[in-house]
Amino acid sequence: MRRFLNWLILVPAALILGLFAVANRHLTRLDFDPLPAAFELPLFAVAFAALFLGLLLGYVVSWFAGGRRRREAREVRRALDDAQKELVSLRADAARPAAPNAPPPARIVGRSAPR
Repeated sequence: MRRFLNWLILVPAALILGLFAVANRHLTRLDFDPLPAAFELPLFAVAFAALFLGLLLGYVVSWFAGGRRRREAREVRRALDDAQKELVSLRADAARPAAPNAPPPARIVGRSAPR
C-alpha cells in the first residue's frame, strides 16, 4: 500500500516539475549584488536550486533539532542492554543448584522481589 501511495504522489509531482521546466526555459540573470558574480541560467534551474537548498537547510535544521532525542535513545538502549545482561546473569545464578550449607541469597536493597 505504501509503495502505491508513493507512486501516486511521485508520478504527478514529476510530471508537474517536468512541465514547469519545459515552460520556464528562458534565461534569467542571477546576480549576487555585492559580489562580482552573475550568471545567466534558465528560470527552472534557479527555481530547482532554491528548492534543493531549502530542502537541504530543512534537513540540517531537523537533524540538529533531533540530537537530544537521538542521545536519549542511545542512553535508553544502553540501559536496556545492561538490564538484559543483568537478567541473563541472574537467571543463570538462579538456575545453578545451591550448595547444601550455603547461606540464602542476599537481597538487593532498593529493588522489589520478582513476582
